[in-house]
Amino acid sequence: MKYIDIDSHSGKQSYSPFFRNKGAIFAGVALSLMLTPLLQSCGDSKGYRTYLDKYVELESVENMKAHAMKPGVSVYVDFSDGMNAAYGTSTSRDALRSLINVFTGTDNQASFFSLANDQITALDLPQTEVYNAIMSGKNYTKPKAPIEKTLKEILDKRQAAILITDFEEYNGAVIQQQNYAKDYFIKWLSSGYNIIFYKLDYKEGSKPKHLYFTVFDSPYDELAKKVETALKQYSAQGLEKFVIGGSSCQFAVSTSYPSSTQGGNYHNSNGEDLVSAVLEDGKEEAYKAYTLSPYDPFTEYYPFGETWENILSNISATREEGAPVADRYAHLISNVYVNFTLQDGYDIKGVEARAVNFDPAMGQIIVVNDSLTAEGKEFALPTSLPGGREVLDMFKASMAPAQNTTLSGTGWSEISLDFDTRFNGSVPASMSEPTDLLKVDIVISDATPRLDGIDQFFAWPGNNSLAESVRNTLNSEKVNPKGRAIITYYLKVL
Repeated sequence: MKYIDIDSHSGKQSYSPFFRNKGAIFAGVALSLMLTPLLQSCGDSKGYRTYLDKYVELESVENMKAHAMKPGVSVYVDFSDGMNAAYGTSTSRDALRSLINVFTGTDNQASFFSLANDQITALDLPQTEVYNAIMSGKNYTKPKAPIEKTLKEILDKRQAAILITDFEEYNGAVIQQQNYAKDYFIKWLSSGYNIIFYKLDYKEGSKPKHLYFTVFDSPYDELAKKVETALKQYSAQGLEKFVIGGSSCQFAVSTSYPSSTQGGNYHNSNGEDLVSAVLEDGKEEAYKAYTLSPYDPFTEYYPFGETWENILSNISATREEGAPVADRYAHLISNVYVNFTLQDGYDIKGVEARAVNFDPAMGQIIVVNDSLTAEGKEFALPTSLPGGREVLDMFKASMAPAQNTTLSGTGWSEISLDFDTRFNGSVPASMSEPTDLLKVDIVISDATPRLDGIDQFFAWPGNNSLAESVRNTLNSEKVNPKGRAIITYYLKVL
């Protein structure tokens, strides 16, 4: 999933604003073109935001490297004798055929393995023979597919994988009832990856059971998209889907901003920011939205041309008697939409703002890289940065059902950043100067495991092993996305 920007060009109305602090606003716009003392210390023509841009981008690269999966795709197919019933319906056979067709071909798109006789065996065959071997019911004659061994191998290989099985693990002649898959699921998900289950119901004799096409993938969803393309046509025939995103789940993010050079700050009906005077001329010191990896929050930089105190005064001015209703202030930053419902493991019920003073860290980034530049070296991340002091009682975040009718699908929430009611314009003690760079993360504050449908999707009479594995996985603090930053704002008064 990628970030999607939605332009909302509406008809503009003209009016005379009733601002008591109008002069300060325009003065702020002028001041926004000036260099701060910290910027003046950079020692060359590069501006302040250049350092921030490179820092944010390199941090994203390092984050991506830390979560990188090994190339390739492994497809593990349960060849045990119990699978004859699983493939006994036309829907399951057709779904298997569609999936295998996607990953077999002359370019050897995937490595295939059979699971039987307690062994994981590579299918070292030409691609057409791999297809024939998987699709022939004559090959499903042996017992004991080693499902737990396969989960361990998927985890150890750190490679995108598909596992096709009923998840019945035999211990001798007895089905394993212990939640053997839990630890593997937790480790995979807490490493920053996703698990997507596709389920088809079938019967073994009179006993109802489930066949699963399980996808182990990264938040880039490159494998998952191919699997979705192959299987989505069977949704009308009973195929169901369950997504566990884990602590690094990437939620779809969309924006509704006036233009590509303007953000979610206040704009009146003429497109002007007469509250915070964010610099939005598209130049090197202006507002910026960053395009980062799926492991990073949606990140933006807002340079304010007004002081914190004046911003509060300007907010009040928009609400004075006589000010047009359409131009009244609503939020400091808004029009950012997040869809939390694209995963099935958790109900996301709340967000909160966590702010730190990032200025000391930024100062060190500038000093280190000015030194590197003088030596003819490339920009680099400092080996360590001073911890930012928490900025309290200044910001708050909220989420509400999105009212934007242009968003695709359902389940969208609008995320807004506002001033805390306790903030009066005076800078908090954790800030040295009003111009300090602040980093404000909007994090998930309440993520409740969604357990009601677990048994229906993952259990059947006589076997609760997989259901218990998933239930325990969702209850793990290592997997729960609570505390995950979904949006990061860098805010600076110029």
